[in-house]
Amino acid sequence: MSPAPRVHVHLISWTDEPWDLEESLFSLVTQEGVTGTVSVSVPPSLEAHARDACARLARLGGAVELRPGTPPRWAPEAEAVTVWVAGTVATPDHLARALSSSGAAGALVVAPARRVLRRPVPGRPPYVVSKTRRFTSSMPFLAELERDPAFLGRCLVPAAHAPGWLPGPPEEHRRWAAEAWAAGSVTRVPGPPAVDLPDLRPDRRLRSADDLRDTLADLRYQGPRWLERRALLVFDRLRGLYHRLRNGDH
Repeated sequence: MSPAPRVHVHLISWTDEPWDLEESLFSLVTQEGVTGTVSVSVPPSLEAHARDACARLARLGGAVELRPGTPPRWAPEAEAVTVWVAGTVATPDHLARALSSSGAAGALVVAPARRVLRRPVPGRPPYVVSKTRRFTSSMPFLAELERDPAFLGRCLVPAAHAPGWLPGPPEEHRRWAAEAWAAGSVTRVPGPPAVDLPDLRPDRRLRSADDLRDTLADLRYQGPRWLERRALLVFDRLRGLYHRLRNGDH
C-alpha cells in the first residue's frame, strides 16, 4: 500500500484569539486520506497555547509541528501546500478531495466555501452570527477570491506550482497567490462548500458583481431551507416537481 500523500499546511494567526487557533488545529489533525505537516505561526501571546494545543491534538494522529514564526519554506517532501488563517475549518475529506481534483496535470484547486461571521465571547468560544455561501466559478479568478482576507484556506497548490516561500501578513497572501496563479491552471473542487473561512472584512457592504453573486449563491441555498422550515408540505411538493422536471418525467 502506497503512503498517503503529504500536504504542508501553514497555519497563521492574525489575532490573539486562542479558540480560532484550536479550532483550525483540530480540523487539520482530523483530515482523512492525507499525511499533514502543519507549521504554526502565532503572535507571542499565543505561543504557549499553541505549543500545548499541538501537543494535545497530535495524539489524534496528525503530524503537527510548531515552528515559531513563519518557516523559510514549506516541507520539501510535501506534494501540495495550503495556507490557513486561524479560524478556518474544513470537512475531514477536504484535503484528500482537493488533491484528487488537482488531477495528473497538477492544477491549483479552489474549494467552495462559506464565510463565517462570529462574535467574540470573553473566556469562551466565539458565538457564530451567520454563515454565508461564497460564489465559486468553474475556473476561479484570483480577484473573485481575495476579497476574503483568509481566502488561501480555500486553495491547495501543487508543490510544482507553489512559491518557495510562505506568506505572513495579508498583503503577502495576495502576492503568494498571484505567484501561484501565474504558475499553472486553476480548477474548482466539485460539490458543496467544504471550507469555512473566518469573516475578517472591515467593510461588509456590496461593492462588486462578485459580492452580488455571493448573495445570490447564498439565497439559492437558504431559500429552500427557509421554505422547508416553515411550509414542509409545500417544500416537498415543489421538490418533487423539480426532480420530475429535471428527469424529464411528465
